[in-house]
Amino acid sequence: MIRCLTVIGEAANRVSADTRVALPEISWAEAVGLRNVLVHFDMSDMHDELRMIFGREVDLLTRRAVESSLNPIRKSSILSSAVMLDVA
Repeated sequence: MIRCLTVIGEAANRVSADTRVALPEISWAEAVGLRNVLVHFDMSDMHDELRMIFGREVDLLTRRAVESSLNPIRKSSILSSAVMLDVA
């Protein structure tokens, strides 16, 4: 999802001024701004914060990385016990 939003923001940044005026219902600046936030998102900062909150080590994985694992036992184990965190 983060990658998709990044691509949308990148595309919005390249839209001409005429097109932006013609389509005022689209939040062009917000799309570009969100892209900039996501591109500079630092998982190491989030890792440190979560470690402090939980008081123990945590593993941060993307769902895509786990699903592409060649180890079916590890993949099943991780996906069945994963906890989704909302990054907002």
